[in-house]
Amino acid sequence: MSCHHAPTTASEHPGYRETYRSTYVQLAILGLLQSIPIWFYGMSLPAVLREQGMSLHLIGLLAMTFLPYSLSFIWAPIFDMVNPLGLGRRRGWLVLILAAMALLNLLSAATPPADNLAGLVAIIFLISFASASLRAATWGYAVAALPRDRHCWATVAIGTGAGMGALAGGTLLLAVFAELGWASTQLISAASLAIGAMIVGRAAEPGSGDEQPLPSRLRLAAPLHLLRRAGVIPLALLSIAAGLGMGATFKMMPPRLVDLGFSLAEIGTLNGVVTCASWVIGGAAAAWIIRKLGLRWGLAVDLALLAGASGLSAANASIGANSPMLIAVEFVGFYIAMSFVLVGTNSAFMATAGRESGSMDVTAFSCLMSFAQMGGAVIAGFLSEEAGYATSFLASAILALAGICLVPLLRLPRNGHASLTNIDKKGLECDAVPAA
Repeated sequence: MSCHHAPTTASEHPGYRETYRSTYVQLAILGLLQSIPIWFYGMSLPAVLREQGMSLHLIGLLAMTFLPYSLSFIWAPIFDMVNPLGLGRRRGWLVLILAAMALLNLLSAATPPADNLAGLVAIIFLISFASASLRAATWGYAVAALPRDRHCWATVAIGTGAGMGALAGGTLLLAVFAELGWASTQLISAASLAIGAMIVGRAAEPGSGDEQPLPSRLRLAAPLHLLRRAGVIPLALLSIAAGLGMGATFKMMPPRLVDLGFSLAEIGTLNGVVTCASWVIGGAAAAWIIRKLGLRWGLAVDLALLAGASGLSAANASIGANSPMLIAVEFVGFYIAMSFVLVGTNSAFMATAGRESGSMDVTAFSCLMSFAQMGGAVIAGFLSEEAGYATSFLASAILALAGICLVPLLRLPRNGHASLTNIDKKGLECDAVPAA
């Protein structure tokens, strides 16, 4: 499978393109809403805690609060089966989860880290659970609403929204924290999520009406069906290698900036602006490369960029480079490389997903990558504490190169989505559902 241009089809009709643009906007909003609190807790809070004197060991272990991102495949099937609130299987879950996240942020407002770090960690875990669920529901929304040849742009839309969420959660909220304190940051986050729930509630349910929930007899068999699809194991191994590599560098960037003397305001600005710009520019470039070269070559390019960016970070850290210009180039290079890798891997995940089970299938791969990122962050915390930042960054580059070696082994569907449609005595069969 690739994202190559094909002869004009129904999916290229002007009416369809207008529908796709509307879907991209909705996906960007969902990416924004799920990213605001996660970027604050995942990127800004480690810098705050480091400034307060917390060790890198503990900061690395705080990545465990995002464990739900690695386990959400367990409950993701419910988003393909149940229609809550009577709003539709996709839209109903999105509204419900956003409302829950808003309430959790209100609880967080009364739990500042300096007073009750243990309580805050528990709340962050619940917010992570809700955000991981929102991600799973969003993937199901995207798979249901768009044909295969639009998946790379769906990933860009979600990523661009996430970049704007990084700007809001990693920059603006950190500035609010510096000026107004903890409670104000959480109240603003809660308000944005509540408004988002109302906006999503007014949107249309995706799909043309022919998408049916999985029959009860297929629900337990669906994960087995995913494992039996051709090329799943190489894609899973590639996800692990890329996830470990990204996590090893990504989570150590903010603490390193603190150690280099950057202020929280500077770190927040760098985090938000660079992340947003990397998705707007790098994400779009990654999708263009995939459509021109195909998904396999696109993934190889993506991983090569990650290896180069991580290698640059390792070189800078090993020689003790502290020039603001060099640090900025390093930071920008890594974030753009990461956006490339995420566009490529998420496009592959969506291509492998069944149309009726999009939430579950894409989430299974995403969880695997999230688990690898979390593991990479924890390992990098210990490596950086004991052997310096350069060691963890070098490990990231090596893992990216290992991922490139797996690209030729990938086997992805050429047309349509994988579909659970038949069961016989031998088990499950996979039919192709036309993309347009």
